Amino acid sequence: MRATLVPLMLALPLLFMAGTKPAVYGERSDGQAIDIQVGDTFEVALPENPTTGFGWEVTEGLGDVIEQDGVPRYAPDRSNPHMTGGGGIIAFHFKAVAAGTAELKLAYHRKWETETPPAKTFHMTVKVSPESGD
Repeated sequence: MRATLVPLMLALPLLFMAGTKPAVYGERSDGQAIDIQVGDTFEVALPENPTTGFGWEVTEGLGDVIEQDGVPRYAPDRSNPHMTGGGGIIAFHFKAVAAGTAELKLAYHRKWETETPPAKTFHMTVKVSPESGD
């Protein structure tokens, strides 16, 4: 019985870590600060309607402290996913890679309209502390 329990006890923490979803921040988080640790991931999910030509783009904040993790994922509005011209949610995934502070900024704009200010902006201060035990 002990030979069975030891591997199970060692695997248990991994099962909990594998099921952990990143924190999700949306429009209501604009202007806020978050505190996370190196290795943590988080998501910024914002409404977007690409049929209008507008889209969210990270304009500042990536580098030594946080990195974008993969490409943004778009999901159409679930209430009517087949409606032509309908909007949805774009989700950006980020990972904390070093201790420090990053000023994450996103702009909602048409990329080709370089002389026009963004229709919307999103800003979040991300404070990253070292992993526990460091």
